[in-house]
Amino acid sequence: MLAENTVLTGRRAITRSYAKINLTLDVLSKRENGYHDIKMIMQTVSLFDLILVDKTHRGISISTNLPYLPCNEKKTSPIKRQTHFLKRQVFAAVQKS
Repeated sequence: MLAENTVLTGRRAITRSYAKINLTLDVLSKRENGYHDIKMIMQTVSLFDLILVDKTHRGISISTNLPYLPCNEKKTSPIKRQTHFLKRQVFAAVQKS
């Protein structure tokens, strides 16, 4: 399912990823898997990152317009693990606001 602000143009999908702020954040009990249950109230704001995803033949790769944000294997491998089911190879460019 695509977000309502996603535009598909041939080989490219473009969407906005809106920022949010936590108005409250309460850490509750710890789960058996080491994570914690949390209770929070969040509010979206008008600031957003632009996400561009292109079909490619080079595997899954990610880039950003900010040189100090790492896009190395250590930082992107969790994303790659979560997208292993993709039938096509993709290149994602994140334009940070």
